[in-house]
Amino acid sequence: MADAGSLAGDPSAITTTQDFEVTPLFVRGSAIAPSHPRTQNLSPNGKPHWSSQQTHQRFCISLGKHPLGAVMDAPLFRDLSVSEIREIGDAGQERIFSHNQSLFGEGDPLRWVSIVTSGHAKTIRHSAAGKVMILHISGPRDVLDGLGCSSGSTHSVEARAVRHCRVFSWDVRRFESLSSQFPAIGRNSMRLLLGRLRMLEGRLHELANDRVPQRLAKILLRLILQGHGSARGPGKDLTGEDLAQMAGTTQFTVSRLLCDWAAQRIIQPESTAILVENLPGLIAIAMQVDCAK
Repeated sequence: MADAGSLAGDPSAITTTQDFEVTPLFVRGSAIAPSHPRTQNLSPNGKPHWSSQQTHQRFCISLGKHPLGAVMDAPLFRDLSVSEIREIGDAGQERIFSHNQSLFGEGDPLRWVSIVTSGHAKTIRHSAAGKVMILHISGPRDVLDGLGCSSGSTHSVEARAVRHCRVFSWDVRRFESLSSQFPAIGRNSMRLLLGRLRMLEGRLHELANDRVPQRLAKILLRLILQGHGSARGPGKDLTGEDLAQMAGTTQFTVSRLLCDWAAQRIIQPESTAILVENLPGLIAIAMQVDCAK
């Protein structure tokens, strides 16, 4: 096991433009690995809590090499049979995007409802003054903008690929028809929209009440808990600017905080990674708790 007590590189090497990944390889010197089916989440008040990850019965029949085969257990397909998912899949098409390529723009006509099948995409909102905020990093099984919308609607956000991203898309009119044909899709769409609303309520609460260190710590925790900081995740393609846009602050502030946390051995900076060495310490920052207590 690598020595978690020493920093890999100089903390001052963290810049606002370098790419990195976030991964909880070491917690107080012990290796940890993602646990399933239990996952840890942040509640709207920012407190981490453990919850049982909802799982679906595994199908005895697979979709083979169909693009939806890897996301059959996605919340969008809850309570649907393999044959129904196959029929739904026949109504759509796979689309592939390269790094930083736009999937759709803010204000563009809504043409597709898309689910991410591999890779990641960042959802972006622009202010009237030209400032950018990253609202969410979507990964496999996540549905991008379009749920609950009808033809003639426009996108309220922009989505850009993080690294290599594949999505499976349905024409918005066809998706409306499928929702009528398979009521489970409509019910699942409402659940997903409610979850997204609660997530945004939590983010709004954080921006209004939390200090920048709390917000940044919670973002790093989410990247870990959502699996986005895995060795092959998109973390290495998230820059200091991206983190600043997610936390609603500046690149300078993000760089300063990361350097401070490295000096406290809460994180361990490397040339292409930020390893979380002291996960309880990072949680304490997110919770604004004095570690000495």
